[in-house]
Amino acid sequence: MPLIAWLALTFLLLVFLTGTVVTSRRVVEVWQSFRSLQRVIGGTLEHVLAREAVTEQRVATATATAARLDEAVARLHRSTSRAAILASAVREIRGFIRRTRELVPRK
Repeated sequence: MPLIAWLALTFLLLVFLTGTVVTSRRVVEVWQSFRSLQRVIGGTLEHVLAREAVTEQRVATATATAARLDEAVARLHRSTSRAAILASAVREIRGFIRRTRELVPRK
């Protein structure tokens, strides 16, 4: 085999080995990046799930509070209706007393 053929074969082997090494290193870097991303996403997902649980608990509390608030508003409405009726009755009695006092002569 002539020398040029051996040089070409050596060059081909060198390029093949270099390409394999570079490709292997890139694959390792990508794998490490993937694992790092997986850890970050895992941690973030745990944080999101914890926040979701807290939010769910707050929503349940808010729902209970809203129900109590609705009951309180209904009681307030009934109370204001009764107060309006009582105020009307007091006005009526005051008017009756005023008219009665007008009938009584004064000195």
